[in-house]
Amino acid sequence: MHDLTKRCCESFSEDRRFSLPMSQYDIASYLGVRHESVCRALKKMQRQGVIQKKSKNIEIINIDNALSPLHL
Repeated sequence: MHDLTKRCCESFSEDRRFSLPMSQYDIASYLGVRHESVCRALKKMQRQGVIQKKSKNIEIINIDNALSPLHL
């Protein structure tokens, strides 16, 4: 799984920015979890300096930490 995630992250542009294609509610529904769980995970990653989130736009700040399963 780590290798797959790494390959996906490498496909992002140089600046590691992307836009979420769905709302957090839709992501939660798709994953079968509560909306609050998605919000908490994104906020935790932002507090840890892994991502910077502005609305639906996300920038991966620390790619090494983003690939670590321990951050969620």
